[in-house]
Amino acid sequence: MKIKKILLFITIFMLSVFLTIGSVNKSISISEGEKVEKSLSSVNGSIFVSRNCKVKGSITNVNGSIRIEENCEIGSFISNVNGSIKIKEECKTDSISIVNGSIRIGKDTNVGGGIDSVNGSVSCYEGVVVNEDIETVNGFFKLSGTEVKGRLTTVNGRITLKDGSRVKKDIIIKKSKRGFLDNLFNRKKRELKITLKGKSVVEGDIINKDEERRVILFLEAGSTVKGKVINVKIEKI
Repeated sequence: MKIKKILLFITIFMLSVFLTIGSVNKSISISEGEKVEKSLSSVNGSIFVSRNCKVKGSITNVNGSIRIEENCEIGSFISNVNGSIKIKEECKTDSISIVNGSIRIGKDTNVGGGIDSVNGSVSCYEGVVVNEDIETVNGFFKLSGTEVKGRLTTVNGRITLKDGSRVKKDIIIKKSKRGFLDNLFNRKKRELKITLKGKSVVEGDIINKDEERRVILFLEAGSTVKGKVINVKIEKI
């Protein structure tokens, strides 16, 4: 699910909420070891999935948190608007998307698709594998011991790779539009920082496509960019 499609899920979600295990103005809690054959959806409530559970469908929420405990398997995507997503260790899921909230993914979790965020951070921990791209607009990446088989793409967010993280493809800084006040007061765009440390590796390029934004790559000894570094200043640390 790409960023431009994230908001579309809200409409689909509202139409399908009563065709799933859904609720409005209350939370959903799934007990330990339970198998759920449908999707889970909530408006103005939280969704909690205890450890060792299997959910055949998706988990979607508006205005509340999603929390998934250890060793769970989600058959489809996880999406949230105005809330957080926290996934603990050794889980499996498809794509993950969020608008206005943070994503935290625990150790040894496998994300079969990609991760998309608008106005929120993405944090992944040791042993996490993301099989497609991670994209964000206004939020930072913090990857620790994580493998990303696709690209990292951002507009305004800083990026930190540590503890042997590996990105198989490129890191791309997209061009952002200047706001009315930026043009009126001739304000410069905020500096963006990329940090690679702890023997982390980018196998592709690091490309800054925004000529108006200063981007600095802080590169620790032992960490590597195998491709080209374009329109980015490199500082050794």
